[in-house]
Amino acid sequence: PAAGVSAAILYERIGNGFFVEVGGTSTDISMILNGKPQKKQAMIGGNIIYLKTLDVRTIGVAGGSMIRVSKGKIVDVGPRSAHIAGYSYSCFSESDEWKNPKVRFVKPIEGDTDDYVVVESGGGNVFALTTTCAANVLGILKSDDYSHGNSEAAKKAFEPLAEILGSSVEELAREVLRISSEKIAVVCRQLMTEYPVESALSLTGGGGGASVVAPGAAEVLKLPYKRSRDAEVVSAIGVGMALMKNVLEKSVVDPTESDLKLLRTEIIRTLVDSGADPDSIEVEVEIDKQQNLIRATATGASSLVSSLSKE
Repeated sequence: PAAGVSAAILYERIGNGFFVEVGGTSTDISMILNGKPQKKQAMIGGNIIYLKTLDVRTIGVAGGSMIRVSKGKIVDVGPRSAHIAGYSYSCFSESDEWKNPKVRFVKPIEGDTDDYVVVESGGGNVFALTTTCAANVLGILKSDDYSHGNSEAAKKAFEPLAEILGSSVEELAREVLRISSEKIAVVCRQLMTEYPVESALSLTGGGGGASVVAPGAAEVLKLPYKRSRDAEVVSAIGVGMALMKNVLEKSVVDPTESDLKLLRTEIIRTLVDSGADPDSIEVEVEIDKQQNLIRATATGASSLVSSLSKE
């Protein structure tokens, strides 16, 4: 979660808004105000610990969340995902797989309810109906989106459930995304009541499932939406951007210990001025006698990410 927040601030330059990072099983939601993440006192087992932590709230709805049906209607989406249950997404299957599909209800793991929906294809394979499948049914994903799949296969997989519920395939898919988006919006509303909001907010989606449920949450909240660049790997980018490096060379004949200390002090200052945490900086100093050069290489972590890691 800290890596995602790092990317939101360092890569997307979010000043005021929500960063919603959608994975396959869960979604991390954080609020950024005046370019800074919010923090709160940690709580474990209902007990407050007097240690501030990054306030990232994780919910069990994401790109791979499964549909739950009871008494002839959808009662929930998630928290189990196709990943946890061990099923493939129906929208990532071949179209000719879907001949005479049949709905089945399963219990993903021990202790779960047995109202999670899967569909058995004519070929005998079992697939999950997920939020990503619903988005592909509606054709709302661009062809180059990480979550884009086989729309025709998704529609065929949804047909038997739609028939049972007396709904069209499209109506069913819209309801799946509505429930998912509202669950994200609920958390965002909670954050807005807990922290002072003085500027207009936006919602930015990250993660491989960003385009599946994040735009709907922004619509529910009536906020501008933006999909982050390189959404599916944005956390990795956040980690990469947090690493800082600088190299400084000076031409010095017969350098003294004082010259080396001065070079070291100077490169630390330049890295700190660039936003590095002083405590994270490591410096390596080399002497090149052939070219009469002294060279200092400094590496460190962004002060933002370093502080998040410490806490």
